[in-house]
Amino acid sequence: MLTLKETLKAIKERNNSTIKLLESYGIDTEFINEEIHYFLEINNIVYSDYHNDLLSKDDVSRKAHKSYGPVHVDESDDNFQYVWGKDSKYHVDEVEWSSHADEFFLKKDVIIGYGGIRVTQEYVSSFRSGYYYLNECNDSDSFGLWMYYSDCVYCRDIQCRVPEGEAIYCHHDDEYYFCEDNMPEDITRSRSKINQYHAGPRSLDKTEGSEIAIGFEVEKNTIKGLDEDCVGEEIGEYDMFARYETDSSCGLEAITHIFPLSPVRSTRRKKFFEIMDDAEEILNEPTNIKCGGHVTISAGKNGDSAIHNPMPAIDLLEKIKGNLSIIYALYRYRLNNSYCSGNKNLKNYEHEGGHLVVEVKNRINAIEIRLFNRVRNIKQLKLRYDLTYLIVNAGLRNTDFSDLLKQVKPILMKMYDNDREKVNNILELSVYFRTYLIADVVHENIDQFINGPDND
Repeated sequence: MLTLKETLKAIKERNNSTIKLLESYGIDTEFINEEIHYFLEINNIVYSDYHNDLLSKDDVSRKAHKSYGPVHVDESDDNFQYVWGKDSKYHVDEVEWSSHADEFFLKKDVIIGYGGIRVTQEYVSSFRSGYYYLNECNDSDSFGLWMYYSDCVYCRDIQCRVPEGEAIYCHHDDEYYFCEDNMPEDITRSRSKINQYHAGPRSLDKTEGSEIAIGFEVEKNTIKGLDEDCVGEEIGEYDMFARYETDSSCGLEAITHIFPLSPVRSTRRKKFFEIMDDAEEILNEPTNIKCGGHVTISAGKNGDSAIHNPMPAIDLLEKIKGNLSIIYALYRYRLNNSYCSGNKNLKNYEHEGGHLVVEVKNRINAIEIRLFNRVRNIKQLKLRYDLTYLIVNAGLRNTDFSDLLKQVKPILMKMYDNDREKVNNILELSVYFRTYLIADVVHENIDQFINGPDND
């Protein structure tokens, strides 16, 4: 009888019957053709349609292939690969490698999930608990895709998982949220208590669609007897202020919400002044020379809302740059203060952050004028509000500078208790500072403020 090794020899003619295959090996089939299946069984032989050969059962995979029947298990055969969950080898044309699963899958069964991961439904079902999650958030960019556990997070507000890159982590409660508006306010970040520096809740939009918006930073030594060492202590909530923070240069600062910047006799101005009146006790708290009064401004495009359709910050600065000379003249001694002396000529627009005269805040389409000095009391802040409106509005309307000086003179007279000589000096210096900001020409009367050393 033919040995098993001899029976494994390749047969070229695919259409030969099993009997002819045996005869080709020199086996006399006259006495076994009635019991051919029994003969193959006792000799541990199977027929492979793919190989067109008789194979030893010991050398074939445990499960017959649907298309080819038994397949040789020889690991050196690169034309076949084991497929996950099939307990059988498949031809390479039918399979696909998944680097994510580190397995071969049948191409026809592969599904592509979030991040391009390749898996099959059977594979996902086997590991679904704790490993794979279906994205069921309709607003997600990857809605309907399967996600691997390390690529997604559970969002508390929508009660389902989304890719981590689409979620927002909330430090307040150590949870993820899909919508920022659904995040809770940190109880340690309060509108009524003293927060750490830059750690309070954000300012709210109270502009009511105004074309020009304004916000103030009111720096104080102490507020209601509390100082920078009193984080967490209660001051009280006011409609004017978004938060209270510690301040490195002064002590404490009260940051306002975003309010409309409107003209005299306007309804919006009247409402804001009433809000100021309610906060008078805070505005009148003590200060020192290290305290500042930063003012942030934004404006809308073509008269539109400053918040909902804002003008780019650089465009706003270009429009009002020459008019800022009035503020330069008023607070000229602060031009030598290291906290607000950077980029005096307002030419380096790309420079954001730092101790600048004016900071361009591209992220929020606003400019922060850091040159204003401390807010001593409510009367001073109201005059500053009106002065700022005239300066910004004149820039937006292309008002002639000489006309602007006439408009601001009554306000300056109130600031200087009707001291005409001081006011005229401010107006004259404004012209010199305007020439500097527009033409980069430094008049001798302002040289000490432009080229002088910092003196804190």
